Order: sequence, then C-alpha cells, then structure tokens
Amino acid sequence: MKPEAAQDSYNERLLFGLGLLARLSAFFLLLFFYGAGAFYAANNGISITGNDLQNYLLDARNLVHHGVYSRFPDPPFQPDSFRTPLFPLLLAPAVYFFGISGIWIAVLVLDVFLSGIGIYVYRLAQLFLSKNASFIAGLLIVIWPLLAYQTNLLEPDALFVFLFVYVIYRLVRFSRTEKTTDLVLSAVALGLSILAKPVGTYLIPLLALWIGCMCYRKLKIATAVRHALLFIALSSLVLVPWVIRNKIVFGVAELSSITAYNFYAYHTHDFIFADESQPIAPSQVREPERNLSYSSQYMHVVLQRISHNPIGYAGEHFVGFIRNLVANDLSAIYYLDHAKIIPFPYNPETKDPWSEFLKYATQFVFVFVYLAIGSLLWKVRKNKDLYYTLLLFAFCVLYFTITPGPSSNPKYRLPALPFIVILFVYFCEYMKKTPKTRPVDTRQS
Repeated sequence: MKPEAAQDSYNERLLFGLGLLARLSAFFLLLFFYGAGAFYAANNGISITGNDLQNYLLDARNLVHHGVYSRFPDPPFQPDSFRTPLFPLLLAPAVYFFGISGIWIAVLVLDVFLSGIGIYVYRLAQLFLSKNASFIAGLLIVIWPLLAYQTNLLEPDALFVFLFVYVIYRLVRFSRTEKTTDLVLSAVALGLSILAKPVGTYLIPLLALWIGCMCYRKLKIATAVRHALLFIALSSLVLVPWVIRNKIVFGVAELSSITAYNFYAYHTHDFIFADESQPIAPSQVREPERNLSYSSQYMHVVLQRISHNPIGYAGEHFVGFIRNLVANDLSAIYYLDHAKIIPFPYNPETKDPWSEFLKYATQFVFVFVYLAIGSLLWKVRKNKDLYYTLLLFAFCVLYFTITPGPSSNPKYRLPALPFIVILFVYFCEYMKKTPKTRPVDTRQS
C-alpha cells in the first residue's frame, strides 16, 4: 500500500473509532441515567404514549405485530403516512426478534453504522483540503455532541445526515470525474435520505440544476441536460413504491402528510383568523390533520392564514431561520429531559448566568463562523469550479436552516453541520497559507 493510501486508511479507521466512542458514550449515559426507554422518549420505563419521537418505533412495531404501517399506540391501527418508511423498516428486524424491550440492540447497530459519517466527511473535505485539515473536519463531526446524542434516539436525523453527506460526496466527485457511477450512487442515496426524512424532497430538482450547470461548463448542453434528468429519474424512482402505496391507501400520490401538519399546527398557528374554515373528516378518522387524505385541505387553511398576514408570517419565518443558524445544541438535549447526560448544570429556562453565557457564546461563535464562510466565498470567487462547489455547500446550509420555518431546534441544523465545518476549516487553511500556497481546486478523484 502506498504511503498516502496508508495514511488515508489510518485516518479513516481513527475517525471511525472516535465516532463510535462518542456514540457509545452517549448510549451508556442515556442507559445509565434513564434506562432503555430514553432512546424513544420513555424515560425510566414510562409507557409508550405515541409522542412524535415514538412514531418510528410504533410504525415498526405495528408493521411487525399487526401487519399495518401505523404510528398509533393502541387500536384501531389506522394506516400512517406521517412518517416515511426507511427508518421504521430498519427498526423492524430488531422489533421482530427482540421486541420493544430489546430495541437497544438496534440503537447499538445504528451507532456502529453511523460512526462512519466521519469517513465521508474526511473524503469530501479531501477533494479540497490537505489530509490534516480534512481529518480535523472529520474529527469535529464525529465528536460533535448533539450528533452523537441524536444517533442514539429512535428518529432518523442522524441517518439523514449520514446519507446526505454521502450524496454530496458522490455528487462533487461526479462533477470532477464525470463517472456515471458517482451520479447513480448520489441519486439513489438522495432517494433513500428522503425516505428517511422528506425534508430533502425539494433537493431533487435543485441538485439536478447544479449538476446541469456544472456539466454545461465542461460538456455540451445536451449532455448536461441528460445527466440532470438521469439524476431526477433515479432519485424519484426510489420514492415511487412509497408514493404508489400512499395513492392506494389514501388516494393521494405524495410522500407524507408532515409538511401540511407542521404548517397547520406549528408554523401558522399564531396566524389563526376569525371565521377560519376547518376541514371536516369522518369521526372514525384518527388525527385527520396528520392523515394524507386531508393534507390538501389543511394546506388550504394554511395558505389562507398566510394570505391574511403575509408580512407577519415572513417575519416569523425569518426569525426561525436566524434561530436555527445560531441555536445552542444543549437545548435539544435539555428539552427531551436528558439534562443529566450534560456534564455540567444547564437550564435555559432559569436564565442563570452560566446558561446565558453558553447561549450568547454559541451565538457569537456561529456568527463568526458564518462571516468567515462568507469571506471565503468572496475570496475564491474567481476560481469557478471551486466557487460553485463551495457555493453548493453554502446553499445546503441555507436550505436546512430555512426549511424548518418559524420552528427552531438545533437538530434541524445537523444536516448543514458537515458543510459548515468543511467551509470553516477551508477558511482557516486558506488564511494560514501565503497567497502562492493557498489551496486551490486542482485535485481529481
């Protein structure tokens, strides 16, 4: 093995080991302080109530034991479209063989698998950066406390982050090598990530547009269009079976009812107006606001609310965007009642000096990081290949912090985190070099 390849292998194994150590630390801390129920927000043996964190586990349980994909904890187990199916399908084998009480085994398996995220962050960063800088980027991701913690919860946020990093890694490789294999793997991984969390749905045409633009700069327009359409087709093909299932069950060819529900129940709740018309569903339908058959009706109400006060809603959405950019990760752990795993006293509700310091320090650090990233983009703008790729990273940051709307939660920023880290590490490496030795986009994969 060549020395360079040996160094890469060593770095990747080290990143994997450190990532696994971080995730196992969170695993055993949760198990010690709260019991196995902590993995699905049922601390210290509290019964399953059907809260949002338990939806995926219930979908898996009901699929295994009742033959229906349903998130309800008790009969009637009506079909569900609220949660997309990838994560429940991954949990189903553990539920089948070990039951709910043995679901911790599935969490351990996920910890091992998702520890590999540092490897792909390292490989992605190496397309631009030195080995040392790439290793630092991978290291920051694998030891990031919230991501390690989130990996141990039975919801697909960490899985989505892993898949999306892989999507962008393959996509950037394709923009350099023009190997169809990279394009195909990227498209399939994007489809799987959407089946994990539908937040990535709108990225299909947006990433296809980026592919077309990058290919158009090097190839004929017909080839660029062909590559973009292939990406759209393959990503969409992964989603087709689930969309067909929803069409058969609910009469609607869509992925999920979660968008309509979030807008109706959360994003526009403060904009309810007098004489607002409400959808009417049969009494036997459980939680019609989460039922895909009625999503279009609830979205109609949402649009009415926004049309009554578009400026007010735009302001709320912008505030949510800013909060997601600078949110303190510890609050996500605190509000799931897992504060005991934080190694120091923390309570954002009391506004004690320490918690307030952490809040404002976090905001300051993130603001500095974003200003550094903006400066980097300006400095490399003349190197078009590099600029457009780093612009893609910056777009991903904006996408994942804007799409949650007025709602704010540090976990919403997690899919953007690898790109924030890579961009900032690139900025640091760029600034420490002299103009003649600053990193440029000349590597091939």
